[in-house]
Amino acid sequence: MRGFLSYFTTQLKRYVKGLPLIISITVLLLGAVGLIAYSYMKERTESAEQNLAKIGVVGNLEGSYLGIGISAIESLDASQYTISFEEMTEEEAQDALSKGDIPVYIIVPDNFVEDIAEGKDVKLRMVGRGTQGIGGIIITELADVISVYINSSETAIYAMQSYMWNKGDREAFGSTADTFFMLEANNLFSRDSALEPILVGIGDGSTIVGYYACGIFLLFTLLMGISFCSVFVRRKKEVSRVLSSQGIYPWKQVAAEFVCYLLAMLLILAVIVAILSIAAKVLDIELALWSHKPGELRWLSTAAIIWQLYFKWLPAVIMLAALQFMIYELADGIVSSVLGQFLTALALGYAGGLFYPMSFFPILMQRAAQVLPTKVAMDYCQSALKWEMNGAGLAMLNIYMLIFLGISIWVRSIKLKK
Repeated sequence: MRGFLSYFTTQLKRYVKGLPLIISITVLLLGAVGLIAYSYMKERTESAEQNLAKIGVVGNLEGSYLGIGISAIESLDASQYTISFEEMTEEEAQDALSKGDIPVYIIVPDNFVEDIAEGKDVKLRMVGRGTQGIGGIIITELADVISVYINSSETAIYAMQSYMWNKGDREAFGSTADTFFMLEANNLFSRDSALEPILVGIGDGSTIVGYYACGIFLLFTLLMGISFCSVFVRRKKEVSRVLSSQGIYPWKQVAAEFVCYLLAMLLILAVIVAILSIAAKVLDIELALWSHKPGELRWLSTAAIIWQLYFKWLPAVIMLAALQFMIYELADGIVSSVLGQFLTALALGYAGGLFYPMSFFPILMQRAAQVLPTKVAMDYCQSALKWEMNGAGLAMLNIYMLIFLGISIWVRSIKLKK
């Protein structure tokens, strides 16, 4: 026991000596991950106008119920948050279509109002690209529905006016258009009560912010293994052999080194969390991280929960630290160590759903990912966001940790026998 404590103390001194380089590399990694998070948040917080599905409209809409209907959709209906109609010339529409600024545009024929009033069968023409993604296809179908809807509505209004005029009911003629338009308007605007959009979130109830908070945290923790490369590559086999001959066997060596590594990692993470907590308190940041049931979001003060999350996520951190330690044990030299840490972080991070929700992947890949340590860690951290105890996830994290440490001890034993 005395030999183990002596070796443990020696390892602590090595970490203290290498702390400046460890901190420097960690700061660089933090900056890189921070840029990733910033670019994502910037993309998510673009103005609503930039996120609208833009549909071009070519033709004169003045004085028609079609123009009134489009204006209503843009300013009053719930569709104002998803659809934007832009009046333009046909040349402008063709140019925007070719550049990909709009997926489709609608052409309103000349004399549209007069032809409709005379009972002619006039159709709105819709122009779109032959090849487009699923988003463009959806918008094209949406534009088709809108064009048919408001075209039919306008035809009905003018047909009723014509009927009243021919019947000789001059009094009803003036009010018919207004009555029909109000009926159509009520049908249009009643969609808010007929269909209520509900935010369910992703990843078992987590919001997109909560999901990526877990993902970014785990990705950074995975990449932190690179920061300790200078400490691990300086180990010498001769020293390990001497220690083993004195009763400090491979499992004791691995235990002492791993505990030192874990303490150093937890200390650095604690400093980062402290800085984020102070910043969140100063800026008064609140985030909606999950919804217990559809439509019910939980807005939480980041400063109040960040330390709680840090301690709740510790089992995942310990498991990832064991994974990183195993990679260093398997690798020889600084180049293979750094590449092993980096490539493992990218591969497991991508396949485990740290970059994209698992629903983005094929079913076969989703099933295979269930056994990955990163996927287990992701599920556990998400459950911690909701203050739920994921007993199965915690057990799996501990099993993975023991497996990684067991492999490290086995590899150390083989190296000492050579």
